[in-house]
Amino acid sequence: MEGKSKDQLVASSLGRFSKEEQLFLSPVFDRCHLTVNQLTRVAEWLSDLKKIKKTTLEEILKEESLQKILQHPSMDRKAKGERFFERVRLLRFPEVSKSIKASSDEFLL
Repeated sequence: MEGKSKDQLVASSLGRFSKEEQLFLSPVFDRCHLTVNQLTRVAEWLSDLKKIKKTTLEEILKEESLQKILQHPSMDRKAKGERFFERVRLLRFPEVSKSIKASSDEFLL
């Protein structure tokens, strides 16, 4: 990542998607604030989910929990970004997320 500007990193992250998908993602990313690192990971995870689930980006982003985050009336863009990032990670890595939750629940006992 060293030596690349923020715009180059964003363009590189979104380059894995078709022009139509990029146009579809633009308003999604306008509703939440993601760091460059988060955007890079979310783009990778969404691309992975398309392949794993053999579906479209539009179908993935219709997921109710993602829509609730993006349309939440009282959350600011930063809070939406954090929650969106975490939810996409959970969708991409459900087994790891379950393991982390189980470990943290165990720790609290």
